[in-house]
Amino acid sequence: MLQIKKSFSLSLPSFSSSGSKQMELSPVCADDDELTQDLIADPDMHDNNWELNDRPDEHELEAFWTGVEQDVKKDPTWFAFDNE
Repeated sequence: MLQIKKSFSLSLPSFSSSGSKQMELSPVCADDDELTQDLIADPDMHDNNWELNDRPDEHELEAFWTGVEQDVKKDPTWFAFDNE
């Protein structure tokens, strides 16, 4: 029968909570890059002012998807199956 023998001792470090100083994270340094500026300006530039209606604006949807189709057809690798 196979027996597993204890060949090493593994102990986890213990953290004392009786210390006078608690662990703190260092403050984040502002890099003043585009991402930081966008995050700071996010409340001003958000677009979550959506209005849900019972029926969508059909003319707006039609105009949007027509523009998408026209843009896709300009791609030289575009292939339409209905042209066969």
